[in-house]
Amino acid sequence: MKKYIITSLLLFVPFISMAADHCTNPKEYTIDRRCYVTDEQKKETPYNAVVALVDHGSPYCTGTIVKNENGRKYLYTAKHCTGDENDIVLSKLRIKLQDGRELEVIKNNIGNYNIAKDIKLAGDWAIYQLNVSNVPSVEITDKKSIGLGPFTYSYNARNVGYGALKIMSDKEISNYKDKYIQYLKDNKGVIAKGNELRYGFVDGGISANNSYVKNFMDANIEWYEPSYNRELKVSNCKYSSNGKSTNCQIWNGNSGGPIFDDKNAIMGIVTRGNSIIGGEHHAGSEDSWFDLIIDNIPLLK
Repeated sequence: MKKYIITSLLLFVPFISMAADHCTNPKEYTIDRRCYVTDEQKKETPYNAVVALVDHGSPYCTGTIVKNENGRKYLYTAKHCTGDENDIVLSKLRIKLQDGRELEVIKNNIGNYNIAKDIKLAGDWAIYQLNVSNVPSVEITDKKSIGLGPFTYSYNARNVGYGALKIMSDKEISNYKDKYIQYLKDNKGVIAKGNELRYGFVDGGISANNSYVKNFMDANIEWYEPSYNRELKVSNCKYSSNGKSTNCQIWNGNSGGPIFDDKNAIMGIVTRGNSIIGGEHHAGSEDSWFDLIIDNIPLLK
């Protein structure tokens, strides 16, 4: 059964092998501030508790192994990663650990999110049980859920997951925008200023969900690889005490992944974000205190 992902996964992204990022070269990566999780980090908490949900070995979503108060271990992820457009949730999933092991997990409990209609967003969560105990895990945060709107406390946070967009340098983002503007001129007869919402320009960035942008990427397969960079990535950001994330950068594939606190405990489950390249909202980066739509499932006490 094909898994249903909220946002289209048919995005072509520039290909580059895993190398430089914001952590290794911050002067050239000021917009995309994510970092690749290193092989050494994957052996450590909390990264070793992050898993890929896989279909024929390929990651399509992210999850976290969480230990409850009784010592039992469960997979926490997003409900939309576990079912199809008919809201049929799979009874079993396959996950891949950082040490390369693949395990089967069994459905335990799910939220009331409606996959087909994309409603009841607060119920976009799923819990699956593991039948083994010798796996890394994290615990649920002891941080408190308090405050309203901007009157909250901001916790230091890390969002970790298999977001498909490669980590892009400032130069790569600029080249992407220039090439798209040239495409509009050459193929659509449009002289774009780079701020027209109709053509997918959003606050200095470009929305990958815009029809013109999709046509641009389809027409430039030789410039884009029709695949994803499926490496594990981390975004350092903030998470407010009322469950709103600030400047957490994510992409398709991060769904179901964790938001960790500074004690390596899980504070939230990522469920959605925007698909914007460049600008102030690159890879979903934003201050979401006042947003009506929650982009994660808070696990704050």
